[in-house]
Amino acid sequence: MRARAVEYFEGIKAKGAAPVRYHGLKGRSFIDVSIEGQRFKGQVLKGPFIVSEDADCLLTSASIAYCADYLQPNGRRRWAVVKYRTHHRILLDGLSPDGIRALACEFGMVIHDQGESETLSESECFVSSKACSGLHAWVRSNPALSRKLLRDHPDFLRGLLTDTRAPRKSRYRNVHEFEYFMGS
Repeated sequence: MRARAVEYFEGIKAKGAAPVRYHGLKGRSFIDVSIEGQRFKGQVLKGPFIVSEDADCLLTSASIAYCADYLQPNGRRRWAVVKYRTHHRILLDGLSPDGIRALACEFGMVIHDQGESETLSESECFVSSKACSGLHAWVRSNPALSRKLLRDHPDFLRGLLTDTRAPRKSRYRNVHEFEYFMGS
C-alpha cells in the first residue's frame, strides 16, 4: 500500500512542483514550509494538523480538491485543502498548479483530479510523506506531550515507552518485610 503512495507522489513530482522553502521548527510544529509565498505548518493540536494563516485541517483525513464549498454547493469552485473531499478548510487561491503539487508532496495529501488518486486513502498517503517523518521525530523528542495530544492517534505513538518515569523504589526489601511492618 505504501509503495502505491510513493509511486503516486513520484508521478506528481514528475509533472513539476514549485520550490519549497523550509523554516526552523518551534513548539508543536513538526514541519514548516513556504510554497510560492504562502506558509503552511504541520502542528500537533489534538492530532496532526496542517495549519495556514487563517485555517487548519486534520492531516490524516485531508486531501486537495477542486470543488465548491459544502455550505454553498452552487458557489464558485476553487482549489482547497478539504476534509473528507467536501469541507473547505484551507483555500489555495494563491498557489499555481506546481505549488499545489508541491504542497501535496510535502504533506502527503491526495489531489482529487486524477483517476489514480481515487484508489489511495488519505492516511496511507500521509504516512509516506515528509510531514509524517517530521511528526515521528517530534513525538520522539516530546514523549509526554505527544501522549497527551495524540491519544486518539495511537499509530504515531508506537515505539514510545509507556512510562518515562523511573521506577519507584520501595522502602521494603521484599513483600514479607512489607507484610511484617504493615501488620498483615
